[in-house]
Order: sequence, then C-alpha cells, then structure tokens
Amino acid sequence: MAARPRRTKTHDHHDRRRPPQDHPRALGHLPRQGEGEPVLHALGDFRRCPALYRKKQLGLIPRKDSDAFVVGRAAHVLILEGRERFEAEFAVGGPVNPKTGLPYGSGTKAFADWAERLGKPALSDADAALIEEMAAGVRRHEIASSLLADGVAEGVVRAE
Repeated sequence: MAARPRRTKTHDHHDRRRPPQDHPRALGHLPRQGEGEPVLHALGDFRRCPALYRKKQLGLIPRKDSDAFVVGRAAHVLILEGRERFEAEFAVGGPVNPKTGLPYGSGTKAFADWAERLGKPALSDADAALIEEMAAGVRRHEIASSLLADGVAEGVVRAE
C-alpha cells in the first residue's frame, strides 16, 4: 500500500493557527458554490471522477442531507425566519417504541419511516433541544438580539 503524500502548510486550508481574518475563506479565496457545497468538495469530486462532478453540477445526482446539515438549516430557520416557519418546515419528536415507551433513535428505520410519511425533515427531541438552545443564545446576545428585535431577520422568497 502506497503512503499518502503529506500536505505542506502552503496547501493546508485548515490551519487553525491563522487568525480568522487571514483564513482563505475570509479573504475570499474559497467561495461557496451553489447549494452550499464548498468548492473544495467539488474539486475533490472532479479529481476523483470528472463525470461525477458534471452530473452533480447539472443536478442529476441529488445531494443527500446529512444530520448536521438538517440541524444547521433548522437552526437558521428558527433564528432568522421565525418559529412559525420552523414548525411548518420541520417535524420534531418521532415515533415511540411500544416495548420501551421511549422514542426511537433518529438513526433507526422506524424514525426514518416516520419522517418520510411526514414529508419533511425530522429532528429528534435532542436535536430540537440543541436548536432551541442556539436560538436562546442568539436572543441573549446583546447585539444579535437588537438586530432581531424588529421581527423576522431575514425575508425569503420561495417559488412554488
């Protein structure tokens, strides 16, 4: 098995010793491409298989939502678009296991089936509690709370 080449510091975009303002993303050297996919991931796709890269660019390969992406999107909606939009877009909870009386875990088939029946992204109670804490933290922040005091912080136009 061949050894993997070592990265040099000039190619390491994750050097945490740099001040945030000197990070390549802050300097505008790593823009984001459509759908929130970082350019570096797209370059990795291109290196592995140019045909895969092209199919993703054309939307022929659907992007899979990771759990972290769903939590981040839900936090964004709750904090910036409001509770009404959050409750319309996300399901919270999950089915209860009749044998234990406890909710099924978010990684179980029962939870996935429940979420699919609802037709919208589902959050476990633990993820929903985390999102509520994030929203409370933003409301407690002096500057953030003043920016959000006049109502919904972000307007979104959605085509149906």
